[in-house]
Amino acid sequence: MAKKITKKVIKINKISDNYTLSLSLNGKVYESKGDNLEKAFIDLKPEMFKTKGFLTVKKGERQIIRVLNIPQMKRIFGIGGTNTQKMVLDFNIKFLRQMLGER
Repeated sequence: MAKKITKKVIKINKISDNYTLSLSLNGKVYESKGDNLEKAFIDLKPEMFKTKGFLTVKKGERQIIRVLNIPQMKRIFGIGGTNTQKMVLDFNIKFLRQMLGER
């Protein structure tokens, strides 16, 4: 006699690995999402810097809030050469990854 084989399907609720960034600035909230921090930062486009900003980074259940003053935001999002902007962005990404418990 042939044996009957049954298969069980197990559903796993996977937590999203996407990064969500939101920047509260000048009374407005700018949001972006990306597969990695670099994409999420590049998609975040604030218009003008008059006050300090509050950057919130979320990945899954983990969340970090970082205060950025006006010169930091200008270096990351706007004024300055692309070389300086990339160096500052890389530094901030490394810091945020350490805070999230990644590499």
